[in-house]
Amino acid sequence: MRVSVRQEHIDRGKRCSATGCPVALAIRDVVGTQNVAVVPNFAYVGTIFTGQRFDLPEEVSEFIFEFDTGELVSPFEFDTEQES
Repeated sequence: MRVSVRQEHIDRGKRCSATGCPVALAIRDVVGTQNVAVVPNFAYVGTIFTGQRFDLPEEVSEFIFEFDTGELVSPFEFDTEQES
């Protein structure tokens, strides 16, 4: 799945929030559900126990760290696949 983290996601994003970070907001736009949680290496869509888990590339982990620590971040895109 192709995910575009846009400036609007960054502007609305919440630091140190697995469900409110810009990456989670961008994934919500793609999958059409409110149940998205993001940790540095994975995204969960649905619930952690019954939902789908997606591997996230290293660039997403770097973006999350920079965003959470207050650094200036820019919009970007990435691809992810459901973990098998």
